[in-house]
Amino acid sequence: MYDGAGTLDRVDVSEFVLDKKRKRKLEKAFLAALSYEGMLDRETMVAEAHQATFQWVFDKQENQPWVDFPSWLRSPEQLYWITGKAGSGKSTLMKFLTQPIRGVSSPGGERHEADHLRCAKNLRHWAGDKPLIIASFYFWAAGSKIQTTRAALFRTLLYQILSKRPDALPAASPNRWEVLCLFNNDQRAFGEPELQEMLLRTLSYVSRDTAISLFVDGVDEFDGDHDKLTQFFKHVIDKTPIKMCLASRPWQVFEDAFQNKPSLRLEDLTYQDIKNFVTTMFQEDSGFSQLQSREADFASKLIEEVVHKSSGVFLWVRLAVSSLLDGMRFGDRVVDFRRRLESLPPDLEDLYDRILHDLDPFYFKHAAQYFQILSSSSDPPPALLLWFIDEKDVDFALRLPVVEMSNEDAQIRLETMRRRVNSRCKGLIEVAHPGNTPKIAPSFRTPVQYMHATVKDYIEGSKVQERLLRELGTTFDPHLSLCSGSLAMFKTASGNCVDLYACMRYASCVDPRNVQRMVAILDNLAIESHKCWLLPGNCDEPTPGSYPVRVQLR
Repeated sequence: MYDGAGTLDRVDVSEFVLDKKRKRKLEKAFLAALSYEGMLDRETMVAEAHQATFQWVFDKQENQPWVDFPSWLRSPEQLYWITGKAGSGKSTLMKFLTQPIRGVSSPGGERHEADHLRCAKNLRHWAGDKPLIIASFYFWAAGSKIQTTRAALFRTLLYQILSKRPDALPAASPNRWEVLCLFNNDQRAFGEPELQEMLLRTLSYVSRDTAISLFVDGVDEFDGDHDKLTQFFKHVIDKTPIKMCLASRPWQVFEDAFQNKPSLRLEDLTYQDIKNFVTTMFQEDSGFSQLQSREADFASKLIEEVVHKSSGVFLWVRLAVSSLLDGMRFGDRVVDFRRRLESLPPDLEDLYDRILHDLDPFYFKHAAQYFQILSSSSDPPPALLLWFIDEKDVDFALRLPVVEMSNEDAQIRLETMRRRVNSRCKGLIEVAHPGNTPKIAPSFRTPVQYMHATVKDYIEGSKVQERLLRELGTTFDPHLSLCSGSLAMFKTASGNCVDLYACMRYASCVDPRNVQRMVAILDNLAIESHKCWLLPGNCDEPTPGSYPVRVQLR
């Protein structure tokens, strides 16, 4: 039996006799411990593929310039590498491959019923008579810190696989399963080495009678040693008979690791996809109809010129089309459109420079504040937090009563923030669409985020930071604003929406000149923290240790 030393070899825990109800309860507890806040956020926030986009990936053609993807899905070949420039649509393609076919719902409403996913038809040939499990993970440098880690990779894949095969839990971690069976609880935190071992055990156990296919996106956005990560992937396919599809930018470390593996380079294959996208975006705008009436030949050529200049980068197209649509709304002449298109740099970073330079001077200081808030936040902040930060008086949160905001009021403020952020920042940052937010109204938790990981790298680079600091001077303290906004959120937007530990981290970074104001905010937060548990929707009795702020402040 369990001796507390962390080892267990004397008992076969899979032989424990449990009644069905208790076993299901323990399985749920195990899976709940593996899950983490925002586990599905990145997948949810990746844009859906535009109509008819990426259909070619399932077409079998002669003389195509890439290794046939459907043939790989059907074959015993284990690894496939999807690569492409930043912004070329890799994440959208990965989501396209692993999402249900439009109009086809999964039995019982399950989110990942494998046989209804786009890639399943071809994978079924490889799987044969075995059941099929498809699991996916998205590294995300512009999201929460955890979403760039191996721990998040392991936990997400384990959660998805074990949700389908809870019978594998004793094999995944015999020690933890025994502790659950004996004590109904296991408070120990998961370490990364343990999670890695659990994933390897799970894949080994489940793949004996089940076909497993893993899709991992954004491998270049992992915050660690990329060579060690690729070695881990190779180790997995060497030790288990699974299939794995990886997506990343064409960095040398990945070129070296996957040079002999089947692959495709996305920007070489999306000309027609981008043309369809640009055509649709233009045709949905009334200004383009007027342009077609005035200048039919030019309107047609404009689409071709945008597609050609994009060099296969969807992200560039999105920003370029936005600029051209502005021209259509302003009644631009042909010469104006040509000047707009010619002035758009083909390189993303140069394009970001152009967008930053062209931000409305009236709003530039406000935009700089938003950029600094995101740069200073440990995770993408809720849009409602920025709503409170936008209050002119930082101390207003101290006077704010504890009155919970209604969902309707939150939604109104959220839509206002969408307009505000878009008008100030012109797409470089954006209010995301609501993600997976059980128990909390999506309006309260919907984050403001960088449009793309490359935007985060650009904004947080030294050159742009110097410009933003010159614009803001010493009067704006993003960390004090985050503390004040967190207090306002805690008082009005349901206490469980606020990361109190993050608030403490922001407080530790406040400018020394603002320490007294920061202390007043934290004192008020400590006093009000208990009251927030009593707001409607938070009527459950708090559990021991649920007042971290009070402990930290005393």
